[in-house]
Amino acid sequence: MNQKPMFDPELVFWDLKGESASECLNFLGDALTKKGKAKESYTQAVLKREDVYPTGLQTPSVPIAIPHANPEDAIENAFAIAKLEHPVIFHQMADEEQEVPVELIFMMCIAEPQEQAPVLSRILELFSDSMLKEEIYACSSADALYELLRGKMERKEKAV
Repeated sequence: MNQKPMFDPELVFWDLKGESASECLNFLGDALTKKGKAKESYTQAVLKREDVYPTGLQTPSVPIAIPHANPEDAIENAFAIAKLEHPVIFHQMADEEQEVPVELIFMMCIAEPQEQAPVLSRILELFSDSMLKEEIYACSSADALYELLRGKMERKEKAV
C-alpha cells in the first residue's frame, strides 16, 4: 500500500451544506483537485460513475456513500470526507432503485488500481461497527472527525 498518508485534515469537512448528492460530490471532488490529489477530470468522472454505479450504503453505523473515480483520474491516494449538515439522497450500491439518506461521504481518490479493493474493504469494515455513529456525532468539528477516522483506519491497516 502507498505509504503516503491518505488522510489530510484539509480534506475533512464538518456539517457540509449540500442540497443534493451531485452538489456534495462536486464540492469534495473539487477539493481533491485543488489539493493536487486528483486531475481536473476527477469530479466529472466521479459524477458519471455515480450515475452508473451508485455508492450509497446503509451500514450498521451511519448511512454513507463511498464515491470514487477510476485510478486514471487520480494523482495520489487520498480521502475527502464530509459529515453532512442534513442527509442527502444517494442510490444504494446493491440496488440502484433504493434510496439512502446519506449522512457521511467518504470519497476515495485511489491512484493505483490494485489498492482500490483493499481500501474499500477497510472502509466497509470500519463502518460495520454499530458504535461508530455515536463516535462520529460526538465529534464537534472537522478536526475531531479527522482524528477519529484516521485513527480507526490506521488501526485497520495495521491489523491487515
